[in-house]
Amino acid sequence: MQRIIQVFQEDPFEFRRTGVEAYAAQQEQAKIEQNALSQREECFLASSRPRQCGGGIILLVEEEEVLRRLLSRFLRNTGYQVLEASDAMEAIRLWAEQRGEIELLYTDLTMPEGMNGLDLCRRLRQDKPELKGS
Repeated sequence: MQRIIQVFQEDPFEFRRTGVEAYAAQQEQAKIEQNALSQREECFLASSRPRQCGGGIILLVEEEEVLRRLLSRFLRNTGYQVLEASDAMEAIRLWAEQRGEIELLYTDLTMPEGMNGLDLCRRLRQDKPELKGS
């Protein structure tokens, strides 16, 4: 405040120029704050709406139904199609039906029925070596 008064006292034209610069700086700061707010809003909205990140078919193998449903919903919300299996044998059956379209195997490592996730991944990769696994 003292600087503005001092400038005004010395030269009224300088005060107008300084005032315009101060206004421009204030507007720039408002734009920065608005941009930050917009980014936070976008981040919030992005977390609450489906994102189109993926686009392939995932074979999800998880014995626990609640976890399988949760993972399936998450993957669908990110744009993937999901085939769900509760064990390795069901996964092999789904694989036989759609092996050419499945791009990723997402499996639990420890499963009942004798075959674990690693064995399942090895078996499916015999048919399709480029199959991604997680």
